[in-house]
Formats: sequence, structure tokens, C-alpha cells
Amino acid sequence: MSLLARMTSLFIAAMLMPAAHAFTPVNAPVTVAVTPSTALVKAQVTIAGTSLVVGKNDQVLIRVTGSGAPVELKAKVDANGAWKTDFTPATEGKFTVQATAPDGKGKAEGKLTVVAPSSAATAVSAPAAALIKTMQSGQAMGDSQVASLPASPAKDEFQKKSAELKQKLSELPAAQKQYEQALGKIYDLGAKYPEAMTALKPLIDDIDRANEDIKKQNEEFEKSISQNAKKNASCDSLEAATEAFSALSTSMNMIGKPWEILRAFVIDKGPGKVIDAIPNNQASDNQKFAITEAFKTSAGILVGGAAGGPIAMASSAIGLIGDTMQFFTQQKFAKYCEKFEGPVYAQFRAEMREKGKPYFTYKMDMRGKLQLRYTKGAALQQGQPIPLTGQIEGTVEKFEMSENAIIIQPQLKSRVLTHRIIAPPGAPYSEDVGTIARMALPQGFYIPVKGELKDNKITLKLEPATKDFPDVLKGQILYIFVEPALPIPSVQKVDAPVQKAFFIFDRGMRANPEFDVKTDSSKSTIEKTFTRTVDDPKNDFKIEWKIDAKACNPGCLPSLYFGKAK
Repeated sequence: MSLLARMTSLFIAAMLMPAAHAFTPVNAPVTVAVTPSTALVKAQVTIAGTSLVVGKNDQVLIRVTGSGAPVELKAKVDANGAWKTDFTPATEGKFTVQATAPDGKGKAEGKLTVVAPSSAATAVSAPAAALIKTMQSGQAMGDSQVASLPASPAKDEFQKKSAELKQKLSELPAAQKQYEQALGKIYDLGAKYPEAMTALKPLIDDIDRANEDIKKQNEEFEKSISQNAKKNASCDSLEAATEAFSALSTSMNMIGKPWEILRAFVIDKGPGKVIDAIPNNQASDNQKFAITEAFKTSAGILVGGAAGGPIAMASSAIGLIGDTMQFFTQQKFAKYCEKFEGPVYAQFRAEMREKGKPYFTYKMDMRGKLQLRYTKGAALQQGQPIPLTGQIEGTVEKFEMSENAIIIQPQLKSRVLTHRIIAPPGAPYSEDVGTIARMALPQGFYIPVKGELKDNKITLKLEPATKDFPDVLKGQILYIFVEPALPIPSVQKVDAPVQKAFFIFDRGMRANPEFDVKTDSSKSTIEKTFTRTVDDPKNDFKIEWKIDAKACNPGCLPSLYFGKAK
């Protein structure tokens, strides 16, 4: 069987493995990223990415177009496939940054916005301003989820706390404006002393990276509000409100991060490096004074005044959000609902073979949690099954892929210049950031479950995932061959798609998984390890599952889910 035919059989066996893909001639891969994505005129920008050396060609060509004449740059691809260069825009405007791979065919694009100092701070602050609006909507959604619950002292107390939180959130736009003013003082320095921009670039880059996280959080938070607003007053709707308050905490931390980055720069580091950036230590006394005063003014805006500035505002907002969330969880959710909660670990491994020898394998390590909810009222109905709702959610923490096409056709060995397999990146699971932030990750998954508790036994049914891995989350197998007829390199690629989370858990736990409930003086626990192996010698493939699931009431998430393992 030819190499092309065998590689076409990758991920064979119907639903047991992802769809087949064949090696096809492609342009050399190339990626490009621009940092910061919003910059000042005459401020250095880093343009970087990855690509592949094709034969003796190791240069990526970069073309920047927009305002003014096009600018062409070059960058060398290093041994790890990375490349980088710098660009200094001379005019304001929106720019397209196009990177062309060493084969002259593969292309990728990035965007750059160049602004004047007077508008730079507002442009850079826009993502946080948008997230603040979404936070206000999230708080309102949380209120609405409990509005129809029966009157009680706990409900009255929650409404008071929520009203305080609403007021605090209404003050955030003013704090954000203060941050813009403080940041503007630093941008003004860059405009006044362009030679000092090298000292300011780390600050601008750090804020740009923080803004990317803010944009992702805002997008996923908006989706969650839209999906959960329609839920009725049940344990699911109360859990949705809990998620909203958790998202408020994560969002506030994200909004406060650029504020803290700026505070650390103007207060902890001080103006020394900016002054030293003036060439040949030629900063005049007037320049030193102006730079120092700008730092003092920026610091005063951030931490000064009766209210303590944006930094104090962020701290008090985070504290109030935490108090409100804790009260809600203890007094509202716990009053009406019970839940089992605990860790889930899953491993999925697939292997393709040629006469018993593996030529392609991939493995996924997944971590998350299982949560099952039910009303206390249902639990009081003796002898009746207790309906359960919940979810399995988490992230893929690690992908591993290995491949050797020479096992299929050894004669190709002499034609291979180089080859590379690129596995998708993983994303560590963090309970601290909340469900909404985890679902913003391409590696995140969310699988609703339904079931019942009867006679000390829980039976579950997994529902189709509401968030699963996107098709872009896949590996790539790249070969560069020398064609016999033409002594020029040829890039060949096959995509290596990964299996979806729903398939892994649904097939790995089999239909309607059952758990025995064990109860002691402190908690009720369900725990089970699911294993499955499909080994097909005829078609030369092997697939393995291992899923460890545990949940307790009260919950039993281990300490490593909260940052550190004990």
C-alpha cells in the first residue's frame, strides 16, 4: 500500500477515531503575531511567528502595508521554527502585516493599529471598558436568577449585598477613566522622548497581553449571560448565578491586571530606566525633571485621592464580589439545593500500526470536574428517584503526538529533508478562574449530564456537549521531500484532528454509567474508574480510555484544583 493510501487511513474505524486526512502538497506553514497590537507612532513593534526551513531557504518575508509606503522586512527561521523582527511605524493608521514563508507561498496576516498619544490610552483601555459593561449585565442576570425564589431573610440579605455590588460596579467606569489618565501620562512621555520608547516597550507589551485575556473573557461572559438568562428558578439557574458571580471575580482580576502592571512600572520601577534610555546618558536636568514628574503624576492618579485610586477600587471590588458570592453559595444555593462535586481525570490514547509497528499515536490528558445537582425538596420524597442535573467540564491539559511514515515506506527515507509533527497546545485546568473563563479556551469542554439517584445508586446520561473542541484544535504532520523529477523541496502535510470530548467521555464511560453511593458520618461519595480498550489487529489500530471520576456531597475537589497541591 502506498504512503498516500496508508496516511489516508489515519484515524480509521468509523466513530472510534477522527475523520481521515491524506498527505497533500501544501504551502509552507507560517504564523505571525504583532506586539503590541496598538502602538504609538515611532514606537517599536515586535513582529514574530513560526515557520519551516524549506531546503536552504530560511527567510520569512514581512510586508507591512497601510498608511504610507509599504515596508518590507526579513527574518530568519531558527532551529526551533521561530522568527522575529522589529518594526517602527512612522505614521498613524491601521496596518496589515503579511508574512510569507521561506517557500515563497505560505502566507499569514496580522493587524496593527498605530495611534497618536492623545488617543492611545483610550484605545488601549477599550477592552476593559467593554468587560465592565458585561460585568454589570452579569450582576443583573445573577439577581434575576433568584428573583422568583420564596421570600426569606436570607433572600433579603442577599439582595442588600447584591445592591452594594451593583453600586460598586457602577463606580468602575470612573476608575477605568483614572487608569486611562495615568497611562496617558506615560504615553505622552513616549511621544515627547521617542528615544525612550525602548524602556517603555515592556510596559506596553505586558498591557497588550493582558488585554488579549480581557477580550476572550468578555466574549465568553457575554455568551454565558445569553444562555443562562432563560433558565428558570431551579438548582441549574442558581448554579448559573454562581457562575456569574465567579465570572465577576475573574473579570475584576483581569481588569485590575493592567492597572497593577502600570502601578508596578511607575512606582516600583520608577523613572530610572526611561531616563537612562536617553542616548549617551545625555538627558538634561529639564528632561529628568519632566520624566520624573510624569511618573509621580501617574502614580498619584493610580493610588491617590480619598478613595485610593483605581488600585484601591479594584481591591475593594474584588473583596465585595467575593463576599457576595460566598453568601450566595452558602445561603441561597445551599438552602435550596444539594450537589455532588469532585474531580475527573481522563486519558485517551489512539495508535495506528503497520504490521504491528506503530507509525502514528496521539494521547490526550484531560482534567476537570463532575457536578451533580438536585433540589432538597426532591430528596424529601421518600422512595422516589431524585432527578439530577449537572455537567462534566474541564480542559485538555496535554496533547502528545508521535509519527514515523518511514515505517510504512522505508524507501522514502532518502527523499526526506526534514519533518515535524506539531501537537496542539494544552491548557492547565484552574478552578480559580471559573467555568466561563475556562470555556473561553479552545481546549475547554462542557458536557451536560442528567440522571437520577435511587436506592444509593446514581445513574447518568451524558448529553451532547454545549462546548467542545473546535476543528482548528488539531495537530499537523509536515514533511519536506525532494522530488526525484524536480530537485526542489516539496512541502507535504496531513492534518491530525483530535477526538471530541463528548465522544471520549460518552464512549469511555459507556452508556448510562452507574455509581454506588457510599455514605459515612461526614459525606456521601461516588467514585469509579472506567477503562476501555479497542484493539483491532486486522485494521492495525488500538484505542484506550481511562477515566477516573469522583464526586462528594459536600464536595471533594482536591487542593491542586485551587492552585497548589498539598
